[in-house]
Amino acid sequence: MVLILVSLLIFLSVALVVLAFSNKVSIESFFTGRKASKELKTTIASSQPEKCPQDSTHFECLERYYSALVTLNGVTAAFDDLRMRQEKDEFIRDQCHPLAHVIGRAAAMLYPSVCEAFNDGDATCWSGYYHGVMETTAENIGRDGIEQQLNDMCAGIPRDGNNWLHYFYCVHGLGHDIMAILNDELFESLEICDTLRGSWERDSCVGGAFMENVIADHSGHKTKYLDAERPLYPCTDVQERFKEQCYLNQSSYMLKILGGDFVQAFDLCGSAGEPYANRCYESLGRDAVSYGKSEPSLIFELCDKAITDEQRAHCVIGVVDFLVTYEPKEHAEQFCAIFLGSLQSECTARIESHL
Repeated sequence: MVLILVSLLIFLSVALVVLAFSNKVSIESFFTGRKASKELKTTIASSQPEKCPQDSTHFECLERYYSALVTLNGVTAAFDDLRMRQEKDEFIRDQCHPLAHVIGRAAAMLYPSVCEAFNDGDATCWSGYYHGVMETTAENIGRDGIEQQLNDMCAGIPRDGNNWLHYFYCVHGLGHDIMAILNDELFESLEICDTLRGSWERDSCVGGAFMENVIADHSGHKTKYLDAERPLYPCTDVQERFKEQCYLNQSSYMLKILGGDFVQAFDLCGSAGEPYANRCYESLGRDAVSYGKSEPSLIFELCDKAITDEQRAHCVIGVVDFLVTYEPKEHAEQFCAIFLGSLQSECTARIESHL
């Protein structure tokens, strides 16, 4: 009996060696993988959102949780969890986009290419996942590499038909990437975005850099390019060619320091002067979707806080542009159906312009 057991153990040992060499995986990595899996489970258990401290480390705790969840259970499981929790957790709902970045950053380590990571992606929380994928990809390339490869990083992503959104997510994500590599040095990041060949690509990248600047103030680290005493900064100070994209993102910060007061925000946007005031009103339209929890009637009420018809019309443009890009088209159609007369026609025409 002992001889049989010894023989069996020898057989299993030989089998493991053969398996290791045939799959180019060492026995050490086999056991290391089991250890890593155990550590990931421990991280998930210790960083459960309900156990996270309600202090300045709250986001970092969630970051650990979702990174481990992606690595252990995959992207789909992580987003299923995020969607479930944002329904009942106000902090997670507010940090939904940055947390989607976290999922994307972790996913980028699992896929051999940006295209494959994008194909398994999820646009929940305004496509933060795609931004996160690009951030990790860029970090792996490094500062010198990204400047050299910038025009090639999204070249492999199709731009036809329904694929154009993935191409947009990629080019827009470059702005987030450059900011991450340069430690949120906004002005330098804008100059690098400006080296992209196409004007549409340049604008998309610049918009990503400005968005990263705004969300940096929310996601566990601060930026020096926002100022509560000057709510329109840095839009007031960037070069003319960058101002439009800046004002299309700035209202998120403005609303934060105004306590979500849309009436004051519309007035503050007006102080930007033409043509940038209209871009700022459109930015408020995007934020109305978030503050209105994607409910058409609530979004309408927020845009209706506009002081003038022009402000209201541009708020509607911002809502439609955002809904068509990041949510099912039906949401935009439901929103337009609330209006009467010419504004409904303009709203519907805006949807059609995207199709």
